[in-house]
Amino acid sequence: MLTPKRRSARGSAALGALGAVAFLILGSFVLLPVSHGRKPVKDIGGASSPKPATELAFLNPGRPGSLSESSTLRLAFRVHNVEGGVRTYRWTVTTNAPGRARIIAASGRLSLADGASHAVHLSIPVSCTAPRSRITVSVGGARQTIGFWASCPSHGALPTAPSTELTFINPAKPGTQQTNGDVQFAFKVDNHSGSSQRYRYTVTIQATGRAPVEAAVGSFSLATAHYGVVHLDVPVVCTGAPSRMIVSLGNAQPAIGFWLSCT
Repeated sequence: MLTPKRRSARGSAALGALGAVAFLILGSFVLLPVSHGRKPVKDIGGASSPKPATELAFLNPGRPGSLSESSTLRLAFRVHNVEGGVRTYRWTVTTNAPGRARIIAASGRLSLADGASHAVHLSIPVSCTAPRSRITVSVGGARQTIGFWASCPSHGALPTAPSTELTFINPAKPGTQQTNGDVQFAFKVDNHSGSSQRYRYTVTIQATGRAPVEAAVGSFSLATAHYGVVHLDVPVVCTGAPSRMIVSLGNAQPAIGFWLSCT
């Protein structure tokens, strides 16, 4: 007859220790989901979140505005808030005939929750003192700007040769150097080619006696009689030699530039 053997004190102690470890492990799995102050992995850095931004666009990019015989322009644009919180925007619509002062035709304010959008429909007067007038919509200052050219019916179609204009927003002082060494500047592209175009811009920095360095590149599309504004912050390393910032739109387009003053 077999008689069961008594467990040794050492075996009992080992089993007890394993039980304590198992209890701690199980306890940790039970308590973790209900613990306070913890964030999911995706919030800590497992998944990237979109960059805060404000989107501004015409409701009908192909034909953003309709100018009547009475020189009244109808247009509509949409503001989309993806900044991550509630934002209040001030919008302005201006008209500007070549050689004339800019006129504020309409302005207003709107508040949007994060993720919300709002469409603004307007009828504004346009002074047809020239064959065309530039219509500009800005939200929150010059960093959010869209626009197009409106042809006045009383003047008929605008007889201009197809072209693309590339200019700095502030030709007198195109670039502003920041304390961290970055240079802020903005340039505008006007599409008068008669058809939609896709532009690829390149920004290079060339110090005297050195090879040019590519600082920024990008691309965008413009319908005919439309323009776009690009704002950039470009890091600049001062080598002691005079340097020039150059903006180009490809080999077939003229380039513009300005000299940098390193301090």
